[in-house]
Amino acid sequence: MKSINESKEIILNKNKNIGKCYGPWGTFSVKETGLSEDYRFRGGVAVGDKVVFAPYGSSKVGIYDVRLDSFSTKETGLSGIWKFRGGVAVGDKVVFAPDYSSKVGIYDVTLDSFSTKETGLGSYRELFSGAISVGDKVVFAPYNLSKVGIYNVTLDSFSTKETGLSGEALFFGGVAVGDKVVFAPFFSSKVGIYDVKLDSFSTKETGLSGLFLGALFLGGVAVGDKVVFAPRNSSKVGIYDVTLDSFSTKETGLGKDRLFRGGVAVGDKVVFAPFFSSKVGIYDVTLDSFSTKETGLSERNKFWGAIAVGDKVVFAPANSSKVGIYDVTLDSFSTKETGLGSNRELFSGAISVGDKVVFAPSSSSKIGIYQMYG
Repeated sequence: MKSINESKEIILNKNKNIGKCYGPWGTFSVKETGLSEDYRFRGGVAVGDKVVFAPYGSSKVGIYDVRLDSFSTKETGLSGIWKFRGGVAVGDKVVFAPDYSSKVGIYDVTLDSFSTKETGLGSYRELFSGAISVGDKVVFAPYNLSKVGIYNVTLDSFSTKETGLSGEALFFGGVAVGDKVVFAPFFSSKVGIYDVKLDSFSTKETGLSGLFLGALFLGGVAVGDKVVFAPRNSSKVGIYDVTLDSFSTKETGLGKDRLFRGGVAVGDKVVFAPFFSSKVGIYDVTLDSFSTKETGLSERNKFWGAIAVGDKVVFAPANSSKVGIYDVTLDSFSTKETGLGSNRELFSGAISVGDKVVFAPSSSSKIGIYQMYG
């Protein structure tokens, strides 16, 4: 590990030479996975004290036990690249969204078992871009596919719903509001809405153009009956009102170059994770206002995803060597050095378990753990 010279206390684990870095809001440490594949996992989900990572480049499900500080894996038996993109927990099962895989992946935390459900869609480039749960159903956001995917956990069955849309990279992620799942427009100019109860699909026109490198939004966050979309190559925040079935925007004034990657709600505010932008984005749903907080960071691909712990939002380092922390109450931004250096996609998401934030390893062979205090 590279030395850190930032007047921070470093305690070295004598057996593994792993540093624990102390700072304003907490400590950062790592757990070695022993895995060598590139782009190991894409996100993860918490089930009790365990964090389960979605296999992407790896052929194994990753399981980190936060209480025991132990890492284990479960073999999937699947080969090939980019298997699953994210997952969601339904009871003690974690369901993974098929990316290049033709199968839904299911990991049972209680039984420590892995199984699959065939989709019948074939192995194709980036089928779905996220998993959203509504009751015992998991809904997959269509990416390079014209169909919504639906996996019924109780029945262990897979079905689809035709969207009637053509083209690629339609939606990136989604969020549930009641019985509806709302998909974030990526290359599509329309918000996608799937009603789980009625098994119906509809759209809402945004009036925005989402062409290549004009990809509009990357994920959404629900605040009451509104879904707020994180601007990627749009200069505007997108807002879809589920009750009114209306779409509106709020200008950011930041341009259109890969601004944010994901966001999280804290009260009536949505905080966006800076990607190419040097600023944290903050949208106040009640006031319909947008503001920013300067990070002082210059690298691209800074953070990948965010999680809220109390009134603080923690950003997962991607190409940055630092964890980002935004305090909503104080409107302040700080960082915590990881000691891992600036690298290509260190982590691919943040998951909270109690006062710990766990980062899903992508190009890093180590799980990142940020423990909050104070």
